[in-house]
Amino acid sequence: MIICLNRQAPVALLLALAMWHAAVAQPEPPLINALALPNGAFIISAPASYAVSASTDEAVAPWSPEALVDGTTRLGWCSAANSPLPIEFVVELSEPYRIEQLRFNTQCQKEYQGISARKVNVEFSQESPASGFSTAGTFILQEQSNATIPLATPATARWVRLTILSNHGNPSFTELMEVEALGRPISTEVPAIDLTGRWQTNWGWVDIQQEGSNITGNYEYRNGVIPQGGMQRRVASFRWVESEANAEGRAVLVVNAEGNRLNGIWCHGDDLSRYGFWVFRRVQQSVGTGGNMTEERAAAQLHQDIDTKGRAIIYGINFATGSADILPESEGTLRTIGRLLTDHPTLQLLIEGHTDNVGDRTDNQRLSQRRAESVRAHLIARHNIAPARLQAEGRGEAEPIGDNNFELGRAANRRVELKELQQ
Repeated sequence: MIICLNRQAPVALLLALAMWHAAVAQPEPPLINALALPNGAFIISAPASYAVSASTDEAVAPWSPEALVDGTTRLGWCSAANSPLPIEFVVELSEPYRIEQLRFNTQCQKEYQGISARKVNVEFSQESPASGFSTAGTFILQEQSNATIPLATPATARWVRLTILSNHGNPSFTELMEVEALGRPISTEVPAIDLTGRWQTNWGWVDIQQEGSNITGNYEYRNGVIPQGGMQRRVASFRWVESEANAEGRAVLVVNAEGNRLNGIWCHGDDLSRYGFWVFRRVQQSVGTGGNMTEERAAAQLHQDIDTKGRAIIYGINFATGSADILPESEGTLRTIGRLLTDHPTLQLLIEGHTDNVGDRTDNQRLSQRRAESVRAHLIARHNIAPARLQAEGRGEAEPIGDNNFELGRAANRRVELKELQQ
């Protein structure tokens, strides 16, 4: 076969090949279980259940409504005794998702014959939690199964209504271990979100101050403070400290599309694999009279972390996607680090970059190295820190502190750490 090309063809061919290579080099983002609470979902309504997760529990209670959408199959949901069918759940997603697959796990307690859900109906709405629902499908579930069901036509959802119509014959109880809705956010771009204000939570009021992507604050319970945190897309990640109780830990929360609710997970220490749930509802756009977390106090807390824990975990240094370019919104966080170094002129720091596990491991390591070097260069150039006081190292995805199976876990893993260099 002979192919004739005019003089312009080689150029066009090269351009086409370049465009194809760019498309191949950008893998499609992974499907997200939009129904998982650790991905920002929120239960609007649920039926009477065998157990209840208290709002101040440090873990999800087995057989509670939260256990149905906790993102794992270790726990499951069970109805209250003699609950009549049908049984209905309504869950709000953090933002509109294009749902491609549903997954149901019925690996329930074998000793209770016929207890697992059999016939279920799933509906999606973009309108409200009470109206605008259309049926995504009615499904017959087998016992002791973990079934993934692709939707014939992917559908957009902000609210999901799950109705259990029947079980496999148990007269007293119905169980379902997990339900998932797998998809991707409709929009990759999110308008700027300002969390500044007073929020009412299951731990009393919380005052948040936000500058760019930097978050600080204080809260009512045990005179707690948020010494440092960051905002990336819809996710707020921060450390909380309750000095009067000698307690500290982490929280990773998602703000909903309306900007009036935050919900997500919290833990003691840095281990986000065991978590409770924290729900914030905005009360006012300005902070209350609880006092402010000043830059001086925030820098002092970072120093204490380094001194007592061996590291300070930093959020709020945001980069352009796939790049080491620091976004301007990060300046407040970088200024706090600069203040730390200025207040302690003999302190020398190792700046570590960390990523989640999305993408190639080698690429993640290289990107984390370049990002750590960018932070070092910024502190030297913009905050007059002597180069000899700072070193940079990329750790890639090697040291996660959150579960990479969840959006909130991956957000916790995308961080910068500061460690003291031994002189």
